[in-house]
Amino acid sequence: MPNVEVGELAPDFTLPDQDGEQVSISSYLGK
Repeated sequence: MPNVEVGELAPDFTLPDQDGEQVSISSYLGK
């Protein structure tokens, strides 16, 4: 994963939540 500077958008990635469902960081954009 590349380094991210302060103020830059984080690269999109997906991980399982506590229920095992896949959640993408992009789904939280703007929240």
